[in-house]
Amino acid sequence: MSLLAVEDLSVRFTTPDGIVPAVERVSLAIEPGERIGIVGESGSGKSQLFLALLGLLARNGRATGRALFAGRDLLALPNAALNAIRGSDIAMVFQNPMSCLNPYLTIGTQLAEVLTTHKGASEAEARRRSAAMLARIGIAEPERRLAAYPHEFSGGMRQRVMIAMALLCDPKLIIADEPTTALDVTIQAQILDLFRGLEATSQAALVLISHDLGVVAGLCDRVLVMYAGRIVEEAPVEALFADPRHPYTRGLLASLPDRQATPRQALPAIAGQPPEPLARPPGCAFADRCPHVMPRCRAALPPLFGPPGRRAACFLEEAA
Repeated sequence: MSLLAVEDLSVRFTTPDGIVPAVERVSLAIEPGERIGIVGESGSGKSQLFLALLGLLARNGRATGRALFAGRDLLALPNAALNAIRGSDIAMVFQNPMSCLNPYLTIGTQLAEVLTTHKGASEAEARRRSAAMLARIGIAEPERRLAAYPHEFSGGMRQRVMIAMALLCDPKLIIADEPTTALDVTIQAQILDLFRGLEATSQAALVLISHDLGVVAGLCDRVLVMYAGRIVEEAPVEALFADPRHPYTRGLLASLPDRQATPRQALPAIAGQPPEPLARPPGCAFADRCPHVMPRCRAALPPLFGPPGRRAACFLEEAA
């Protein structure tokens, strides 16, 4: 049985301009210990998808569908039951740790709270385990660092603290939402090495939400590509880079920097912009930007064609 099975999940936001669709009937499955990348440009719905699973949507947001985690539908759970799962069985690492860490509490207090709340640990036990976790993620002098405040840590160290907080309760699923976006390339590499090391020390499944295909290539087993609220391609990471099936995926890969390019050579770019959520066309949302568009693309929404694990939502794949 899958660790997480999402079925026809949609997310809508009520705004003064109308109902805004953020995620459109997404279905996916995550197996224990799997490393999955969720990629797509800003506004594609990748973050809202997982915020919906954890009940963290904005007040004007509403999710429908099913999300079975260890046999329980997350979308149907009362707040108390969902609170018991968040931070314990499912942990999330956000891209901006300064917005998640309380500036008025020490790092030790915030780490220990996770253990006292979810595991019923004593203060002494929580402190001991917090220090051990800081050491595990590569923070020197962990006992002394427990007394420090978030502003006394560098950006990379704050992100390590967020990862430590996520790991404290041995979660079954870790969701990392753009965990390296605000960091310089050297610190990014350190954080990614830390995630790679989790495979040897943790059985948790990992979902990496990112717009950076290079990061996903080095860390994930499987990739889901999202565009305009839908999954448009699903593939093993090697297959996706070797043989992308959806025109949008091809455009993303073509826009990656090429080491063989001349210094002043312009990077290829996908023409146009994604459609506004309130004005998405009835057919394929990528039609206006697609070099292979056909009349049927504008009239009908293409389903995901292909076998499980290697699918693309493009009519070019229908007979493949």
